[in-house]
Amino acid sequence: MSAQIKCPMCGREFGRAQAASACAGCSLGRDCGMLRCPNCGYEMVGETRLGAMLRKLREAMSGAKRQG
Repeated sequence: MSAQIKCPMCGREFGRAQAASACAGCSLGRDCGMLRCPNCGYEMVGETRLGAMLRKLREAMSGAKRQG
């Protein structure tokens, strides 16, 4: 399941695929690391690999605490 991204400007939630389609007209390239809100056009920095690893670790640890 893909995590939803919440735009800090307008509050709309969207997925990475929607953010990528909002960047279709950009000339910077395919993987610049930025995410664009398809609703208001606000650009934000995407999650880094380190951030993703830490999020997954935190989710795994909270799941382990719930189990026992």
